[in-house]
Amino acid sequence: MILDADTLAEEILARPLHQATGLQRDLLFRERNNRLARFCSGGTKHPRCWMIVTAGSFRERKFWREFGAEVIVLHPGIDACILRVEEEQRGRPKDEIIKAIKRWH
Repeated sequence: MILDADTLAEEILARPLHQATGLQRDLLFRERNNRLARFCSGGTKHPRCWMIVTAGSFRERKFWREFGAEVIVLHPGIDACILRVEEEQRGRPKDEIIKAIKRWH
């Protein structure tokens, strides 16, 4: 089973996650957490669950580790992150997002 908020947004809202309102985002994350809880309680047929989250800080990754998750950090590299921002149409100014990427890197 793969749990990814971006995929859930497309499935439930028929739009990208970054276009969701605050209330819609709450709904999506509640649904993600419900699906995760079903998996953890044996309520699905899936032998494994991969959950895709943005957890850029140690504190955020620690949160998931404390629930027993194996945390695997995937970093495509700063150039790939910036390229993705430049190719996407988002509400926030791209310069602001690129500065955040550079701070995180």
